[in-house]
Amino acid sequence: MRALRVDFVANHQPTWFGRLLAGIGILLAIVCWQGYSATRQQAEGLQSTLAEAGKQAGLTSARTPRQASSPATQAAMHQARTLADFLQIPWNALFDGLETASSPEFALLSIEPDARKHQLKLTAEAASRDAVFDYMQRLEATPQFSQVVLLKHEKQLEEAEQPWRVVLIASWHETQPSQVSP
Repeated sequence: MRALRVDFVANHQPTWFGRLLAGIGILLAIVCWQGYSATRQQAEGLQSTLAEAGKQAGLTSARTPRQASSPATQAAMHQARTLADFLQIPWNALFDGLETASSPEFALLSIEPDARKHQLKLTAEAASRDAVFDYMQRLEATPQFSQVVLLKHEKQLEEAEQPWRVVLIASWHETQPSQVSP
């Protein structure tokens, strides 16, 4: 086997070609930086000229910084958005779907809409467990609703008829204006 010679102290100087490439690279970087700076100054000048022309034409006004609103204003805005969402719920179509799925063995106790999620939370009582599942199938078969889910169920043992108290979540579809009944 041949002996391996390792020289840790060797003096390696870059060649003239390496020095030439490094110098060209530095020169190219300087030229690119100058070109970028000139282009940026030109763009800033054009933007200020455009802004001045817009002011003279009356198209733009001086902007004032937007102030942060108070917590009371933010709460009022949140309430206004919630009310606007509530008013945009297609109530006629939803009530039509609920009435289509109704049966004598199933009674709705409350309806809680969530406009952002397009869901109704329905609390109801049913004569039997089968009446609950029948209602869920009929509700999901309507064109207004999909994804009807049984969230909670409980048999009311303290009442004489012992009905089933259930909570359902039903997602509604966004209806087109031609589909909404008058």
